[in-house]
Amino acid sequence: MPLRKFLQMQKRLKSVQRHFAVNRPAKRFDVITVAMYFKCGNMEDAVKFFDLMTKHHIVSWNCLISGHVLHRNGVKALYVWSKMEEMGMKPESLTFMLILRSVGPLPPW
Repeated sequence: MPLRKFLQMQKRLKSVQRHFAVNRPAKRFDVITVAMYFKCGNMEDAVKFFDLMTKHHIVSWNCLISGHVLHRNGVKALYVWSKMEEMGMKPESLTFMLILRSVGPLPPW
């Protein structure tokens, strides 16, 4: 990625962070924010924002799993899936598709 494009993306990300620091987003925007952090490559903040969410639903869990799959971190995706099930959340067909995609890049045991 060219440096100029990277700096523009960082500037946009800082603007979004400032906006959300002042105006706590509505719950429906929480998932969008988690996805944005993952797409910008900021996995740590995506997970932090997810953890700060007051309520998790299947869409937010799928978003978190999808972000780890996007960054080829199958182990973390599987960990999130196990935590999701521990919390009593029922997976849906998309969840299973994401889990199957997450184990593709894993090294053989």
